[in-house]
Formats: sequence, structure tokens, C-alpha cells
Amino acid sequence: MAASQQTWQRDHLWLYLQALGFEAEAACSAAGKSLAHVTLGVNMFDKPNKDAFSMTAHFLFSKLDSSRCRETFRYCWPPFDKKRDAEFRKLCCEWLKKISDECGSSFPQVVASVFLSPGGAKFVHLMYHFAKYVVLQHIKRDTEGGISYFYDSLNSKPQDLQKTLIRNKVARNRFLQIIQREDTIIQKYQQKAQLMVKQIRDLRSEYAALQSRLQKMEAEEDHGQNRSEKIQKVRNMWASVMEMLSFLAEEKEAVDSVIQGQVDQYT
Repeated sequence: MAASQQTWQRDHLWLYLQALGFEAEAACSAAGKSLAHVTLGVNMFDKPNKDAFSMTAHFLFSKLDSSRCRETFRYCWPPFDKKRDAEFRKLCCEWLKKISDECGSSFPQVVASVFLSPGGAKFVHLMYHFAKYVVLQHIKRDTEGGISYFYDSLNSKPQDLQKTLIRNKVARNRFLQIIQREDTIIQKYQQKAQLMVKQIRDLRSEYAALQSRLQKMEAEEDHGQNRSEKIQKVRNMWASVMEMLSFLAEEKEAVDSVIQGQVDQYT
């Protein structure tokens, strides 16, 4: 393979990953690694790089079939130790072999030894075709029921240069239309999300205000109940006082009669 082709595949591998939404920080976090200790980017496979391989491979498999990816790697992802790492490489190899069998001669031959030291031209060649395959599957799903030649033009290998350029232009324009449509949808969802966030904040403020009013009303109600209880208590005390005064008035009358010589009236 010519050096220029190797460089082209290396650069486009990274472009494919970015087009699919690969983010270095998120990938490191998912793998339990620190971004400062992992080499990612265009040159990540110039030398063997197991961490970059595990992150990019798992990302591509998840983009290809997320449910199958979770099921396949549920016991070995993230590959924290040698046993899990060996199992992860084995499962990657098996899945890629199935893809190679499906694609035929358009996909490189997959051998287990290439995963032992994931780096160099052969490994980049395999990962480039894997990333391209995932991108094509995404495009195929996006254009399903639409213009079929869009996917075919990207996947075919025409001999005529002029036809190649025309097909490339048509495919590129169609791809840009899809990206623009997706961007419009995302912007609408973001606007709706912002509106919903504002509504939630307003509802929370209204809820807090109602809670405050309710607490005040409960406090006033408690105060009213205490006041009624105090008034009733005073009334009871006043009734007792009046009863006592009435009794004393009778006693006073009796004493006054005794003093005035009317003792027989009370004997």
C-alpha cells in the first residue's frame, strides 16, 4: 500500500469517527480512563495503542448495533484486566469476521493477530474499512426508502474518473441535505427543550410561592385556633369568678342580716 493511501486512510478513519459523533472525553469516561493518559486523534495508531483500539472499536460497534453491542460485550466492557481485554479482542475479531464475510473482497481479511498489537498500517487499513462500513450502514438506514443510488454510489468502485466525480458530488450533496435536515430537527428540539426548561422553572417558582402562602395560612389558622382557645379559657375563668361573686354575695347578705339582728331569718 502506498504511503499516500495509508495517510489518506488514517486521516479519513478519524474523520469517520468524528462524523459518527465520537468524542474523546466521553469515550475515555465510558472506558474508565483519563483523557490525559490516552492518545486519541489522527495519529493514534501510528504506534500500538490498546486503549484507543478498545474505545474506537466499542464506539463503532455501538453505532452499528447498540443492542447487540451491549449484549456481546456485557462481560468484558470496559476491559479493565487482561482476561476481559482478551475476551474483548476475541469478540471484536469474531464480529469483524462476520462483516468481512458479508462484504466479501471489499473488506480486508480479519486475523486475530492484528488485535494483539493494534497499530501500524495494516491495523489502520482494517479500522478504516470498519469505520467506513459503519458510516455506510448509517447512510443506508437514513436513505432507506429514498434514493438508493446515494448509498450505491459511495459503496461502488467505478472505473471512469468523470463518473466517479459526478457520483461523489451527488452523494455529497445528498449527505449534506441529510445533515442539514438533522441539524434543523436538533435545533427545533433544543428550542423546545429550552422552552420546557423555562416552564419547569416557572412552575417551580409558582410552587414555591404557593408553598409559602400555604405555610402562612396554616400559621394564621394555628394562631386563630390558639386565640379561640384562650378566649374560651378566659370565659370559663370569668364564669368561675361570677359564680364565686354570686356565692360571696349570698354570704355577705347573711352576714349583714346577722349584724342587723335578723339572725332568725337564717336559722
